[in-house]
Parts: sequence; C-alpha cells; structure tokens
Amino acid sequence: MSLLNRFPSFQQLQISAVATLRRFPLTLLSAIIATVAGIILIEDPDDNIKHVLERLLLLAYLGLPLFIALTLLAEKRQWSRPVAFAVQAVGVVLLVAYYFSLPEGVVDIASCMLHFALLSIGLHFLVACLPYLGGNQTHGFWQYNMSLFSRFLIAVVYSGVLYVGLTIALAAADHLFGIEVEPECYFQLWIVMAGVFNTWLFLAGIPKDLEALDRVTDYPKWLAVFAQYILLPLVALYFFILISYEAKIIITWNWPKGWVSELVLWFSVVGFLSLLLLYPLRKQAEKRWVQTFVKWFFRAQVPLVGLLFLAILRRISDYGVTEPRYLVLAMAVGLVIVTLYFLISKTRDIRIIPILLTVIAFLSAYGPWSASAVSLSSQQSRLEAMLTQNGMLVEGSIQDAEQEPSFEDRKEMSSIIDYIVEWHGPEPFAEWLGEEAIDSLGAEERYSLAHEITQLIGIEYVGPYETQESTSRFSISGGGVDDSGPYSYAITGYDFLIDFRLTEMNNVIGAFPLDTDTCYVKFDTTETVFEVYLGNDRDNNAGAVRFQLSERLDSLVARYGDKNVPVSDRTFVLSGDGYEIKLVLDFVHGEKESDGPRVNVFDGYLLIRRY
Repeated sequence: MSLLNRFPSFQQLQISAVATLRRFPLTLLSAIIATVAGIILIEDPDDNIKHVLERLLLLAYLGLPLFIALTLLAEKRQWSRPVAFAVQAVGVVLLVAYYFSLPEGVVDIASCMLHFALLSIGLHFLVACLPYLGGNQTHGFWQYNMSLFSRFLIAVVYSGVLYVGLTIALAAADHLFGIEVEPECYFQLWIVMAGVFNTWLFLAGIPKDLEALDRVTDYPKWLAVFAQYILLPLVALYFFILISYEAKIIITWNWPKGWVSELVLWFSVVGFLSLLLLYPLRKQAEKRWVQTFVKWFFRAQVPLVGLLFLAILRRISDYGVTEPRYLVLAMAVGLVIVTLYFLISKTRDIRIIPILLTVIAFLSAYGPWSASAVSLSSQQSRLEAMLTQNGMLVEGSIQDAEQEPSFEDRKEMSSIIDYIVEWHGPEPFAEWLGEEAIDSLGAEERYSLAHEITQLIGIEYVGPYETQESTSRFSISGGGVDDSGPYSYAITGYDFLIDFRLTEMNNVIGAFPLDTDTCYVKFDTTETVFEVYLGNDRDNNAGAVRFQLSERLDSLVARYGDKNVPVSDRTFVLSGDGYEIKLVLDFVHGEKESDGPRVNVFDGYLLIRRY
C-alpha cells in the first residue's frame, strides 16, 4: 500500500464532515454563531449591535456543551427521533430564555459573567456524566470521558498547527507581496479555527456506539506514566506543605492565611485527577498500590478539608460573603461529601465527582441560594449595619450623620460599595437612595459609580490604598493591571491619533494639524477641564468639547492610589459637532488640594473619528 493511500481522500473527509453535521446540527450551528459574533465584535461595531452580539456569543457558547450532552444522551438511551428532537427543542427554549434574561453590556457586569461561567462549567461536566447516569456503567463512563479527553487534545493540536501555518502564510503575503493584512485578521483567523474547525474536528471523533465502550479494555500507557510520575509526586508535595502548615497553626495557634484555601483546592484537584486517570488499574494485581493511594488520599483529605473550612470561614467572619468566598465554601462542602462517600461507600463510584460538580455549578448560578444572591445580601447587611451604627440609616432612609464616620469606617463602607457596584451595579442602592437618584448615575463611568454613590450616601470615598498618612501628591499611570508596557491601544474605526505631552501647564493650547483642519487641545489647570476643538479658527471654538476631569481624577486616585490604573478606566469617549474623540490618559501627575486636584503633568492620546 502506498503512503498516499493511507491518508483519507477529500471525499472521505467530506463524508465525515457531513455525517458530523447531521449528528450534531445544533452544536455546529452554535459554533458558527459564536464564531461570526466574535469576528464582528473585533471590528468594534456600534453599541446596539455590540450588545446583541455579546449576548449571542454567550448563548452560542453555552449551546456547544448543552447540545452535545443532549445528543449523546438521546443516542445512549436510543430514543426515537421525535423524542430526541423534543429534547433538543427544550434546549433551544432554555437558551432563548437565557438570551432575553441578559442585560445590555452583559460582559461589563461581573455577576452576569459569573452566572455564565458557572453555567458553562456545569454544562461541560454535564457532558461528562449525563449519558451515563444510572446503572452500573462506571467502566464505560471512564472510557467515554477518556475518548472525549483524547479527542480534545487531538483537535487542539491539529487546530493549533493549522493556525500557525495559516498565520505564517498571511504574514508572508503581507511582507513578500505587499498584500495588506490587518492585525485583527490574525485574531479573527484564530476565532474561526477555534470556533468552527476545532469544534467540527472534536465532534467528528466522539464515539457513536457508547454501549460498546463498556467492553473496551485498552488503557493508554502514557496516562499511567503521567499520573504515577507527575501527578502523584505533586499530590505528595502539596500534602507535605499543607500538613506542615497545619502543624504550624497548632503550634503557634495562628489562624490560617486566606490563600491556603487555593492550595488545598489544588491538592484536591490534582489528587482527584490522579484518581480518575488511574481508576481502571485498581483491580490489576500488579497495581495494588492504586487501591492504597485511593484509601490514603481520602484519609489525608480529612484534616485538609478542616483547614480549608477554617481559612474560608475566617475570611467570611471578617469581611462577609463574596462570590469568590461563596464558591470556595461550596467547593469545601463538595469535598466533604466526596471524602465521606469514598471513605464510607464500598462501591466508590467515580461518577459522583462530575455529578456533584454539575449540581454545585448550577445551584451556585441561580436562585436565592446562589453565589450572587447570598453575597449581595451579606454585603448589604454589613453596609446597613455600619450606616446604622454611624447614625446615617434610620428606618431605611439615609440621614445626615451628626458626626463624620471614622476614617476606618469610611474606608470599609467605600470598599463594600465598590464591591456591590462592581458585581451588581448601582441598582441595589435604590432602596435607600431612591430610583431617581440611581437613574441619574446612568451616564457615569463604571469606575466612578462607587465614588458618586458614597457622596449620595453622605460620606467621602476612601480608596483601598489610601491611608490617613497619604501624601498630597498623586500619579495616575497605566501598566501592570491589564496592560504591560509598551502600551497598546485599539485604534480601529478612528481617523487620527494624537500623542500629546503637556507639562507645567497654565491654560496651554496645543495645535495639531490634521488633513484639512487643526485639532486644538487646551487644558485649564484652574478648573481641571480638558478642551478639544476641530477647525481652522482658534478663536471661534463654539463647538469645542469640554470635559471636566476633576471628579474623575479624584475617583481614580481614591480607588487605585499609587497602583497602576487599567486602560479601561483611563479611557473616555467625547462627542463633538461632527466628530468623536477618545481620550486615553497615559500619565497624570499633580497635587491634592482642598478644592480639587491640581495637575502638573498631563500626558495621553487622542483618537479622532469624523462622522
């Protein structure tokens, strides 16, 4: 047989692709919708289209695991076509309901993105366990998930290699033949490869006869090597560190540090992964050590789960419940359930692990017991108690305090308000401040909302990095938070970029020539007002855009202190007569004064777009 005959023909590939499409039509439709939405979003469309595409992207992404799970469930149970179609229809209805439940700008609302993340996690674990619920199918369950994992790795490698090859081809066309290739084209190509090609390739390799998997006895040798010589030493290392730290706690009688929770969870994750990978070897005579590992691993879990509870409950006692702490506590409860099950049960069915994770993810996403609902209630209660204690909340109404709260109380209340605004928006404060006051904040930038709400409540905002001994000087700069120098800013859709550097200013005007007119830039240091005008007559600037920066600079300094400020919080969009301007602050330095900040150095960029 020749070498060429070993490769599938294009006809075979076409037949396989069509068969995959017929088997997973809604899954591939979800992949295509997500891919198209992602490609268009890169082009930076207007807000109305952008909000629709963002919701479509989230919906389609959830559709991928949902329709895989429903399709495989129908195949495993050998349901008739009408029944399978009805089940898929229910999935479509659920996704449509999810779409209409999402608000505009969903990607900027932390609680909504947490719901999405939890639903995604739950649905992916649902793919792992749904077809094998009920009955004694543990071996088939393991082989099924092993085939999914192997196919995923193959699809990623193939997609990655093809993407790198196509990227090099595009770069060659750009540099060798002068064919202009926009930078965003490379990212759009990656979206296509990850969204459509990778998904199609993965689906094509999912076994169709799931019943036959229960009779498969193959076990990849590389898995045994990986689990035995990489994962197990890591489990031993983590266990030694954690047990040593627990001994230190007992000797010194100091409460555990918060980050120890993550280490305990990593120990559990690596241990469970080792357990799952080695599970088929437990009955082999020469692999009796696997049974020993399972027995002692769950015994070792007992003191570590106790350490985990101590760490997270201490944080909750001091600072209340937040979404991350809720999820750590939920995982701790899940660890207790799994540990007790494997210590007491004789069957030790590994299916309990993905089933439990699915339940935890779904319960944490929605309902009065969800992470968002419990966390919001906890933080609102803390804030209400502090306001009442300081005489600022009387019978549910905000009142002027007879005495200004202490610096520590103002800092703690500002921190709680920051959290609520970041995760849930300003709406939870309507109960105290009224709907009208909250509606008036609609146009405020995200980072300044907490600053505005503290003022409405009647206290001065105190940032997390402020101290009573803070100096009077301030600096605002980028890098480190979501940028890393050299800095880069998206210029898609704008006609001009102006880099301005103004120092030792006193109402200085900078003139920047454009193609047919001039951009005049003025900064009023007395009023802290930034002014931009496009035209050819410097004196006739009736259409100038005036932007008051005083409160915004105060908000950034209060929130970030000397830390680096994300570019999203240093960016402002201004509208003029026939043009739009995006102002990106690069570096601002000045002094805090009683009547507001006084700026000495003001550097940044202007992106200008004509209508």
